Amino acid sequence: LFPAPSALGDVPPGPNASADFAEFHDVFDERRYFDAFRVAEAQLDVARRHGSKEDRIHAWQHYGLALLRTGNPKEATDALNATLKLIEQEHGKHSLELVRPLVRLAEAHNSRHKPAKANRYLKKAMSIVGRHDEEAVVDAVEFLATSGPFSIWNADLTTQIRRNRELHELAARVLGEKDYRTQLLVIRLARLHVLDGMVKPARELFDQAESATGHLEDPFERGEVLTDLYRTYKRLGMPNSAAAILDKAVEEKISTRGALVLRPARPPFPDYCLDKGYDGVVVLSVSVDATGKVHDASIEEVQVFRGAGRKRFDDPEAHA
Repeated sequence: LFPAPSALGDVPPGPNASADFAEFHDVFDERRYFDAFRVAEAQLDVARRHGSKEDRIHAWQHYGLALLRTGNPKEATDALNATLKLIEQEHGKHSLELVRPLVRLAEAHNSRHKPAKANRYLKKAMSIVGRHDEEAVVDAVEFLATSGPFSIWNADLTTQIRRNRELHELAARVLGEKDYRTQLLVIRLARLHVLDGMVKPARELFDQAESATGHLEDPFERGEVLTDLYRTYKRLGMPNSAAAILDKAVEEKISTRGALVLRPARPPFPDYCLDKGYDGVVVLSVSVDATGKVHDASIEEVQVFRGAGRKRFDDPEAHA
């Protein structure tokens, strides 16, 4: 499986969203999904009794997304279907606001091992985008370009390649061929070609993405593409290509997503928090050299830079 999509683009506030939904966004963006579920559940109860139709739309969508992120795809399907129904009643069956819940429904059905249904929802999302002019669909295409179901759903490779090729062509038209998100789609398509045994077209696409980094002036955007190339080469068992990308990033002092993970560490999750369903985010501050080695790994030198979720996560001893 490829990494789950980040919170970026998952839960847009929307032009008519109530300010009361800010609490959900704050918690969700910190990936405290169980806490986000509790907030979404309470907000849905209020919206159903006192909220406007727009409030109910956002409350149902947040509730469905929280269910999805806490591992309840069946319940998430019901909540997201309720979101679709409300949006269709309020904005029509071809509204761009349908795109996000449709993609999330595809993700839910993927988690339930129902690729045919996932494919139908993705096709519908793409069809809706195709009905609008290119200026109006920029936000929707940006979301589609970074959404997970186009790369992790359990469909056959031929179907995945076709759907991702359609999305790449759409992004190239709307965002531009040189846009970094378009290049991320190029990498995804190349990855699928490798898995399908189509080595030559995959190599051409990888070369295209590598070459495109030279046209990206924004260091963040270049870092995004180089990071994705590096991780893709590592997953596909292409160590020489991965090493070359890493050397390029170091040589050009490109800012990647914080840092490239050479050996992922999996510290034990506190049993008490696991039993209670607690989750949170911890950012630790340690000193490393150019090779990624820690200068001093003693617990006295490790600083909790930021913690969010539960006090248990703020204890440095828990991360030793």
